[in-house]
Amino acid sequence: MFLRDQTLVAQAFDVNRLDVVGNPVPIAEGVAIGGSSGATGAFTIADAGVLAYQTGFQSASESSERMRDVLQVAGHLIKKYLRSRALHTFAAIAGALQG
Repeated sequence: MFLRDQTLVAQAFDVNRLDVVGNPVPIAEGVAIGGSSGATGAFTIADAGVLAYQTGFQSASESSERMRDVLQVAGHLIKKYLRSRALHTFAAIAGALQG
């Protein structure tokens, strides 16, 4: 993923050839740009694949604080989802063992 102006785009990457594949696909428009360089995009991707981004413009510190808050909420929701899936799986296993 990368920014083109204020548009976040995704493009496949072939790790064997070290080259992009296909055409870039727009994911989000109006992504905030700032940071100390004035050109850093306000987006992040968690290990679980969750994308968080911010639109508009804010200072670097405001952007960082907001992104941290968004990621904390996203992390909480992912943990809650995974916990419920694990409980469902354990209940199914227990039912199969009893059956």
